[in-house]
Amino acid sequence: MKTLLKVILACIVVIAVLIGGAIAYLMFALDPNSYKPQLEEAARQQGVELEIAGELGWSLWPNLAITLGETRFAGEEHGLRPSSLREANLVLSWSDLLHKRIAVKALAIDGADLHLTSLDSGAAIAATPATGEQPLEATTAEGQTFSLAVDKLTVASSRLRLEQGDSTLLLDNIDFNTSGVSLDGNAFPLALSFRYQPDEGDSLQANIIATASYDQSSEKLGLQDSLIEITGLLPDTLRLALKGTVELATETARFHSLVIDLSDSRLSGDATLNYSDPLALDLVLKGTDLNLDQLLPQDTIAGMTLTNPALRLNARNGVFTLQELSAGLFGGHFNSQATVDTRGNTPTLRFNANLDSIDVATALDHIAEDVDLAGTLAMALEGTSRGNDGDALLANLLAAGNLQVIGLHLGNINVEQSYCELAALVERKGEREAPWPKGTHLNDLTSDFRMEGPVLHLDDYSTGIGNISLRGNGAIDIDHQTFDVRAITRLDGDRTSAEGCEVKSTRVRDKDIPFVCKDSFADAGAGSCKPDPAFVRNLLQSEILDRLGGEEGEGSLEDRLRGLLGR
Repeated sequence: MKTLLKVILACIVVIAVLIGGAIAYLMFALDPNSYKPQLEEAARQQGVELEIAGELGWSLWPNLAITLGETRFAGEEHGLRPSSLREANLVLSWSDLLHKRIAVKALAIDGADLHLTSLDSGAAIAATPATGEQPLEATTAEGQTFSLAVDKLTVASSRLRLEQGDSTLLLDNIDFNTSGVSLDGNAFPLALSFRYQPDEGDSLQANIIATASYDQSSEKLGLQDSLIEITGLLPDTLRLALKGTVELATETARFHSLVIDLSDSRLSGDATLNYSDPLALDLVLKGTDLNLDQLLPQDTIAGMTLTNPALRLNARNGVFTLQELSAGLFGGHFNSQATVDTRGNTPTLRFNANLDSIDVATALDHIAEDVDLAGTLAMALEGTSRGNDGDALLANLLAAGNLQVIGLHLGNINVEQSYCELAALVERKGEREAPWPKGTHLNDLTSDFRMEGPVLHLDDYSTGIGNISLRGNGAIDIDHQTFDVRAITRLDGDRTSAEGCEVKSTRVRDKDIPFVCKDSFADAGAGSCKPDPAFVRNLLQSEILDRLGGEEGEGSLEDRLRGLLGR
């Protein structure tokens, strides 16, 4: 046993001596700085001028590697402007090193600052470690070889600036990992994360995990099992899963499987993108229920959900054509088409839309406050606008169409009450004993309308209450949440309705009587609709006002008249 133990200890000592000798050989016999010319030559073969300003040294843990200090590089033919990196580690092969060959198997870069003027620059840099079956080699005067056949590439804490024309793309905090990269079409994994900082607005964070392949002969990049996560663009994290091919030669991307997940909503379809100038896009998506809180900024529209949304979009030469945007909304359905032309200084918009069976009360809860209005809406409209943002598009909106509201109910205004109070004043009746209902149930309403900015103009509407017909025009200001509507009433018969009032005076019955309904949404109530003052003066100035002048109770009746007119 003692003899065996001695043999084992001796072997350990021998192995330690061998390792120590190898390390000593590496540290003293091979100077990595002597390979600077070979490293620079390998980069030069890829059209990149490389200057290693820092020293090269050995790193023995966790892998045998050459450490590279500050390095500067540029490649004008590839649109690569002067760039730099803080540090890099080139992991070596032990077996090649013992034969006095430097074979780089992995490359780790930290603190790179890339300055590009074209996307081709990035492709050239990315292709440098992707050597396929034939590694890049350079030979020294002494016969020593340097081989660049990187199996693993890591980039950390780096930045990229892409300047094209007057625009600058800035990607910061870049982390990138890949291995087994080749140019012969074999699949390899990759992971990428970065922060995008636009010239204005909040930054975006992107995280990408994918299985990719690249065939240098056909210049095709394949993407399988690719997942992209973007935060900062929408209130919730946007997730895209896609499969497809990017053809670099034709600058065309085709995604035969595209899935967009946003919280508990999902859209799926396909897309074709030509990312050259001019841009061309064909996109088709269909999905499950989509909560617009996940798409729009906070406090814009709360709780609005699109059911079974469908989108068909294409873009050509700066013109975006929305062939279809449809979904269920507010208990009904809408379908719209639009064209956005961005070729001028100010984008222009043309659109048409159809809405059917929309619940008015539910819709108004999302776009206005304190509006007590109910019914079922159907509407068709066409319009135009222009502007660089949502506020400008709303301000410049011009549209026209027609609408119908079935089962219309005004919650805070009783139009029949206003009519009967006017008739009672003319007929010198006392006040009604039974209380009036708070609101008004109207007959089906139809109207032509126009929109000028946020103001809806009812040009010719018609409806009714019992035996009273109503027609007129008016304006509803959605932005300021006010209304100013003119109504012409006419009683057919001698009673407004079974629950209304009896009217005997021919001065009121079978005559057009104008009313004015004007107020804010928040303050609307029984006093918001009043007879037109000019009409009442003309009606009463002859017979009724003559009688008021000589009878007892003159003040009381005049007070009633002033109250009715809101004076």
